[in-house]
Amino acid sequence: MEQIIFRLAVLHTLAAAGVKIVNPPRTLETAIDKYATLATVAALGYPVPQTIVVQSRSEGMKAFEFLGRDVVVKPIFGGEGRGVMRVSDPQLAWTAFSTLQQLDSILYVQKFVSPGGRDTRMLVLGDEVFGVRRTAEHDFRTNVASGGSCEAIELSGDEIAMARRISCSIGLRLGSIDVLDNDDGPPAVLEVNGVPGWKGAQQCVPFNIAEKMIAAILA
Repeated sequence: MEQIIFRLAVLHTLAAAGVKIVNPPRTLETAIDKYATLATVAALGYPVPQTIVVQSRSEGMKAFEFLGRDVVVKPIFGGEGRGVMRVSDPQLAWTAFSTLQQLDSILYVQKFVSPGGRDTRMLVLGDEVFGVRRTAEHDFRTNVASGGSCEAIELSGDEIAMARRISCSIGLRLGSIDVLDNDDGPPAVLEVNGVPGWKGAQQCVPFNIAEKMIAAILA
C-alpha cells in the first residue's frame, strides 16, 4: 500500500510540473482499484458482476449467502489472477474471510459468473481498440499465468464504442477492458487495466503491440 501511494504521489507531482504522463495518475488510481473501476463502469450503464465489498467476516458470510454460495474472492488491488479464489463451500468461506479480517483486508466478494474461463480483452492502444478472446479449459481465470489461451478476434462496433467510452471516462490511453461471458445475461465488464499484461495477446495478434503503444504515446 505504501509503495502504491508513494508512486502515485510521484506521478501527481510530475504531472503538476507539466510532465506528460501516459496513463495519468488519476486514471491509474481508478484502474488499480477494482471497486472504483466497477463503480465507474456501472455508472456508465454497463453490466458488471454482482459485487459486495465488506470489512468483516460476519458481513462476508452474509454476502456469501446473498450471492448464492458461489463467489469469487479477490484482493481489491492486484493482477494476473494472484490471490483470486472461487469459493462455494461455507466452511472455506468462513476460513477465507477470517484470514482476510485478521489481515485487516477488505473483503471483495463477487458472484461467480457462469460459465467462467472465457472472456474478451479489449486492448486500448491510443485511438485503436483490438480484441483478444481468452479461454481457459481448467480454470475460471483466463490469464496466461493460469493456463489460458488467446486468439485475435474482430470486435463489434458496440464493443469498440464501449471500450472507447469507458477508457475516455477514466482517461485511459493505453490499457485493456476485460469482459466476461455470462450464461445468465449480457457480458459483464470485470476489470479495466491501466497496466495490462500483453504477453499472451502478442502471441496471437498480427502486429507488434509495443510498437502500437509507442506510436500512441508519440501521437
